[in-house]
Amino acid sequence: MKPVNSNSQKRIGYRDDEVNGWTVDFSVTDSAGATASTRFRCVYQMPGQGLVRVPLEKDGLCGFLYYPDQGGPFPGVIILGGSNGGLYEWLAQAFASNGFAALTLAYFQYPNLPPELVEIPLEYFMRAAAWMKTQPKVAAKCLGLAGGSKGGELALLLASQTDDFRAVVAWTPAAHVWEGLSQKFFAPDYRPVSSWSLNGRPLPFMPFKASPEDKAKEMKGELSSYVAFHKDSLAQTDPATIEKAAIPVEKIRAPILLVSGTDDQTWPAGEFCAAIMARLKKAGFSYEVKHIVNEKGGHQSFLPYVVTANRGGISGGTPQADAWGGYRSWAETMAFLHRHLDRLETDLVVEDGTALRWLTLIQP
Repeated sequence: MKPVNSNSQKRIGYRDDEVNGWTVDFSVTDSAGATASTRFRCVYQMPGQGLVRVPLEKDGLCGFLYYPDQGGPFPGVIILGGSNGGLYEWLAQAFASNGFAALTLAYFQYPNLPPELVEIPLEYFMRAAAWMKTQPKVAAKCLGLAGGSKGGELALLLASQTDDFRAVVAWTPAAHVWEGLSQKFFAPDYRPVSSWSLNGRPLPFMPFKASPEDKAKEMKGELSSYVAFHKDSLAQTDPATIEKAAIPVEKIRAPILLVSGTDDQTWPAGEFCAAIMARLKKAGFSYEVKHIVNEKGGHQSFLPYVVTANRGGISGGTPQADAWGGYRSWAETMAFLHRHLDRLETDLVVEDGTALRWLTLIQP
């Protein structure tokens, strides 16, 4: 649904505070002039189920951990946001309401954190994983990652650098490390920088190939797609640079779930996911990998329980496809993470020294 006479290109704003959901006021008038009104409130916590909210402000980390107030320990999930920065408490609530200990972790554009997505240290996220393992309500050996857009790029990259995670969900991700997102991009003396760093060094990245004309249109809000930026970059960059910037997904030691929409206008996530699948197949990847394709879905077609009409911004997709894609992607994500995180795999050593794999159910 959308307001009468609304501009589909202008984002609808709703009253929300991230923690307590958002509200929409509806009114209707019939042919006789009679009116009625009601208020709809959307929350991400299941009715009758309590959640615990634990703030994380330690070792430079910023976030909130949510988990059910009864039972545990629970399989853990670290939620990685995209280019908007900040926190996603509503999404952590939704994960927690489905039986997870979910940490929404800010990494830029948040108090006491970098203002831009530029050379963010991967060690930051590794510290967050270490903190998760110390929490009594988190099953330390059952951690997963879930990230969307730049957060999807980050989830794949992070999982390729550490064995901390037993499942990886990448919604509309990239197959390469891309240029950082800085307001200096429009300055005449701008020099491209990486999005991420490791061991104090920026990681190799794919630079944007944007003409001065494209930059001018972007500043005026006249661009309707960023897909060409990414495709032109891949077409115009030398193969050696492209390979250095490629995320080494074959190094991931965990199952992977990918989600993309066929009408993504932020970047060609469908093609990126296909490239990831091809790289994994070539490497003989031994873990489960699945790619969910949302037909006619846009860049945000993986998000559940949100209004999809009048989203605004450069996303693509139709309201109907994005709504359906969100429900489908969420169901697939929940099933995938429970399948791989609800069982704790440990070593059982018998008398002759043979190590066997032992599965223990940690969730009913």
